[in-house]
Amino acid sequence: MEPGLMSQVGTSAQDPVFYLHHTNMDRLWESWKTITLDGASHTDPPDISWQETAYEFFDDTGTKLNPPWMVKEVLDTTVTELGYVYERLADNAWFEANCAEFRPIPSAPTEAISGTPVAAVESGSNTPEGGIEIGPEPVEVPVLLAPPEAAGIPAAISGRTGVLTLDGIAGTGVPGVSVQVYINLPEGAQPDFRSPYYIGTLGLFSLQPWDAEGPHEGHGATQSFDISRNIAALQETGEWTGELKVTFVPVDLNFTAKTEAAGTPEAGLATPEAKPGPWATVESVSVNTG
Repeated sequence: MEPGLMSQVGTSAQDPVFYLHHTNMDRLWESWKTITLDGASHTDPPDISWQETAYEFFDDTGTKLNPPWMVKEVLDTTVTELGYVYERLADNAWFEANCAEFRPIPSAPTEAISGTPVAAVESGSNTPEGGIEIGPEPVEVPVLLAPPEAAGIPAAISGRTGVLTLDGIAGTGVPGVSVQVYINLPEGAQPDFRSPYYIGTLGLFSLQPWDAEGPHEGHGATQSFDISRNIAALQETGEWTGELKVTFVPVDLNFTAKTEAAGTPEAGLATPEAKPGPWATVESVSVNTG
């Protein structure tokens, strides 16, 4: 199974699945805005300057629209010239019935005291010499965390937020692969994206050698993950000790698809003999709290 045109930025729009993929992402985003779980409301952040960004659009005849549309003009599918709605969206009831077991949702972290904003403070990092090479075997990277008081964070709100940031992410041109990221994955445990150890997946699209002229030329991308709820879940089970270990799990998407088709899905399996590493590189790992 060879990767299709979707695997590269320059050819993705030529792949028939491109349209299915993007329309489904649009539907999922509309669904996400209607779901309010554990009191969460998916509203726009205070800084909405990004909504003023303009993009070129084309109508059904291929004619470029003039003037270009801004992001804010296409956020609501029922207005402007879009004028469409989805027959059915995933709401809270649908999520609870179909997806609730995918990711434990512990209680929200303790809120900061009103009127006392806290600046984000780096509480730990690891920048190995030569960077971090990932694939085809899992890679563990320890991050030494400073105690809350030593990092300048009052102990009463030390658990409010935690953001893990990966800097300098780049692909190496190996097709059909992905990288899952976990924190404090127990030794010998099978990687599972439904577990509280899973924090997300690295996005390698547009970060390959053939994308060298893109916005990340000379330096990889930066990706951040909110790990507050993961830590809260580990605290509830008594697994959180204040120590942090990041595990990168390479996934051969083609191999995973084949095992799933055969009825034997196995998460995180790689094929070293077929795709020697590295599959991706990361320059540094850091954690901010505040």
